Amino acid sequence: MFVDAQGTVILRGRTRPTQYPKNFGDVLSWVCSKMSRALCQIAVQLDYYMSAQFAGIALACRRGIYEKAGLKVKLLPSCHPGDEAAKVCEGFSKDASKLHVGSMEQNTLIPAAGGTAGDHNIKAVAAMFGRSPLCLAAMPDVGLRSRLHENPHGHGLRIAAHSDTIDLLKRILPGADVLDVPRTQKLSELRAGGVDAAQAYDVTETLRLGHELGSPPEVIPLQGIAFPSVTLGYSQVLFVPSDALAMHRERSLVRELTSAGLPQLARYRSLQLATNPATNWDA
Repeated sequence: MFVDAQGTVILRGRTRPTQYPKNFGDVLSWVCSKMSRALCQIAVQLDYYMSAQFAGIALACRRGIYEKAGLKVKLLPSCHPGDEAAKVCEGFSKDASKLHVGSMEQNTLIPAAGGTAGDHNIKAVAAMFGRSPLCLAAMPDVGLRSRLHENPHGHGLRIAAHSDTIDLLKRILPGADVLDVPRTQKLSELRAGGVDAAQAYDVTETLRLGHELGSPPEVIPLQGIAFPSVTLGYSQVLFVPSDALAMHRERSLVRELTSAGLPQLARYRSLQLATNPATNWDA
């Protein structure tokens, strides 16, 4: 290896520029050296199967945007609703060489981080939506909105819900019978008349239900005029182990992950957090 008069490094018969490529041989060598650089690995635990709510992540993976940003994103197998914090913390404790990121409902993250559901040392770092998409979906002819207006506590109503949203619905509608129904059976149970309403996401499930019915279902947001005292915040959030954020590299990876994926979907927005590492990642 030696450096010629033009400042180019000669290595094993090939040239590598010290600054910028000047000819085809230099360009090829430069590209190869860039491609050989190891990508930073990020493991992502979603709290639902891949669908439109994860459009930012899906498009960034499909179009190679993460790779261009120097990230290798791996989507982990789905887990039982509510176990996301445990899975992410367990993965990080076993392999801290990669950043572990999870998504979960804000109403389940708080108890998971606060001690009532595991005391996991996690912090929210980004929001999946500008506002919560949680809603109640009902058949068009049920008249659920008027029934709730006359019966604000939901006495006598049967509602199908995900296991991670049951406690929330019981607080909103203390008189209702909230049933733990698998996500794959919720809408079919609603169509069959087994329940009066189903907890749903008004970005995926309500569209599917409307397509199957041939007309829009009745949709009542859980944060809106039907429930004026309810404040849900952002609903679904991204979180990471708190210990990971003590390291500058991991904080940078979180920013790169969200900045690479979020622009792919306009409604998928990150939380605007302060730059002070001591307070930046507090949920």
